[in-house]
Amino acid sequence: MNTKVTLWILFLALIATVVLTGTANADDQILGKFSRGAINTTTGWAELPYQMFTQSSDDLYRGMTYGFMDGLCRGVQRTMYGVWDFVTCVVPPYSKPLMEPETLLGEMAK
Repeated sequence: MNTKVTLWILFLALIATVVLTGTANADDQILGKFSRGAINTTTGWAELPYQMFTQSSDDLYRGMTYGFMDGLCRGVQRTMYGVWDFVTCVVPPYSKPLMEPETLLGEMAK
């Protein structure tokens, strides 16, 4: 069997195991960590325009320079933390986020 196919089957089996097994509380916590990881992995890039916009509210030059670098660093960081949460969703601790706020959507809601 092809190695990629085997890895996909194992990955899908892991996801099915996470979603379909365990107690209700553990399922909610695992699903929370899984969804936090998925959200951060897919929306990490949005830190760049968000930080540029936030920093440029005071000064346009600051937003274009510092906001760009800050957004780039936070975007990479959020994406990597998202991948980590996504991959280790079955490993405790479940409710301790690696970044504050847990997702960029939480930051934008402020």
